[in-house]
Amino acid sequence: MKTCPVCGNEVQDGYRFCTHCGTELAKKEEEGVRQVPSVEEAASTKKEAVCPAPGVEEGKASTEKQEKKTNKVHFFIGFIAFLLVVGASFFAFGKVFLSLGGQFGLSRGQKFLKMQTDHLQSRLKAMDDFGLLEWTKSVNYTFTFTGEVEGDEKLAGYLEDSSLILKIKNDLGKGNRQFDMGVNLMGSEVFHFYGEEMNGKIGFAFPSAEHKLYVGEGDSVFEKLGLKDDSINIRNTKENQKRAKKLLLRYGALLAKSMTKDNLTVEKERCTLPYWEDAEDLYRYEGTVYRFEPDADEITAFIKKLAPLLEKDKECRTFFRESGLSKTLQDSLGMEVKKPTDRLFSEFADTLRDRAEEIGESLAKSRFQWEVTMEGKELRSIVIGEDLDHDGKIGARIGEDIEYFYYLNYELAGERVEYLGTENPDQGTWLYLCNRYEKTGQTFKGEFQFSSDKVRVSDTIKYNVTKGKNGSFLPYGRYDLGEEDDDDDDDDDDTVLTVEEGKGNSTDYELKTPEAFWYGLTGLKINGKTGADISRPGGQVVDITDYSLGEIRKISEEYIDQLNKSFYSFFNR
Repeated sequence: MKTCPVCGNEVQDGYRFCTHCGTELAKKEEEGVRQVPSVEEAASTKKEAVCPAPGVEEGKASTEKQEKKTNKVHFFIGFIAFLLVVGASFFAFGKVFLSLGGQFGLSRGQKFLKMQTDHLQSRLKAMDDFGLLEWTKSVNYTFTFTGEVEGDEKLAGYLEDSSLILKIKNDLGKGNRQFDMGVNLMGSEVFHFYGEEMNGKIGFAFPSAEHKLYVGEGDSVFEKLGLKDDSINIRNTKENQKRAKKLLLRYGALLAKSMTKDNLTVEKERCTLPYWEDAEDLYRYEGTVYRFEPDADEITAFIKKLAPLLEKDKECRTFFRESGLSKTLQDSLGMEVKKPTDRLFSEFADTLRDRAEEIGESLAKSRFQWEVTMEGKELRSIVIGEDLDHDGKIGARIGEDIEYFYYLNYELAGERVEYLGTENPDQGTWLYLCNRYEKTGQTFKGEFQFSSDKVRVSDTIKYNVTKGKNGSFLPYGRYDLGEEDDDDDDDDDDTVLTVEEGKGNSTDYELKTPEAFWYGLTGLKINGKTGADISRPGGQVVDITDYSLGEIRKISEEYIDQLNKSFYSFFNR
């Protein structure tokens, strides 16, 4: 037996690849083990590959702000996260974000919320036009995966007649979905898995091993697997669409009523936004600034109205539970230990009721603000945070201010910049998304950057795509995953994904990597086409509704082990 230099597990002598992580052992023994940075090292460099936060100087640590942590509940941040989760769910259910109606007859607070929801709707609509939201709708696809290797003719020969075929059916109208996966090695099927959620029941089978279909009541099985609050109940999709609309209107109206001409001011100002290539280069414009800054009594009064509403709102709890958004909300609040939805809302309502005055005084003391700037009819920025240096506006670039949420949208030097970021210094959570691109006709060339405390890495994806020509999930074009400062589109060191039209009204995806990434593979081809011929397996039907968690896991583990052994046997020939 020998030890894999990457994952540390034991591997039988004579095996070319690690049977646990797929690392090519001979190559690693020659090269030596690649040094993996520690969590601390990764955390210290997490922002290097992304656009710097609008209010943070490049390279400046957030230690000073974290030292100012308090035990207060950042209530408004959580509540805004709540509204954003509800709003985003419209597209999760195939709906365009709700518009709050026309301007005529709206209050100041309603207009303030409407300009933001309208802008979000336009951006989601743009994503939908590019085909980026197809996965949120009813889908019916078949994907065929084939692998490639370089420098190994024997393994390449094995792969010529080997493939993984994935079929997906997702009918939101009827609330049913099916999943079918088959693995063929050298022309023979070695593994076949079938899964379904039909009429409130879930089922799965391993037709390649036995003629049995395991079926159980969905709620019971999901609860035993600990997934009840994480799984979308597609049976009630239409009902949840109606619930989402009601909730956004209900809680949006409550928030709007707390906004008055005294705490929501409107002023004309000379505005600047940073341009990411050079912090000294700024986007300048004459803007209209909407600034919401409630006092302690107003915050307290709002919380006291919200607490009983949340406590009694069964429709809200049902929506979050059946939409699978309970976990999303808890992640946005920085909660590491997840709670059942009913308990979450009950405890949240109790906390608000018991600490309303404390929260109000704390947020007012730190001068909580919600600021939106407009240039004409174009929304340029949204910033939510605390004006700790009391200069009348939020700006963490200079001073001690904290920005919890920020969104920027503008065009400078022919380049469109869209930036979204969230931070919670008390919880140590953060997420940054940045999209920069140039448009020529229907061609878009740019880069998308992503960084998060959950992933601990920063990724940059360069793209050159054509609008109107879409695959199953991505526009046709080229996507490069390489170094941030690498401007050479032909660099062989990049991992490249190309998406183009295939035969018979299908889409071809081809992934090329500079080094082997799994069991010696250096390339992956995927052919995607509309339509999926999925047949429900026959044989004995086994009711697993009353099975224990251990019994359910035992069934799946036995056949996953079968798949692993098939791969190990194949790649270690």
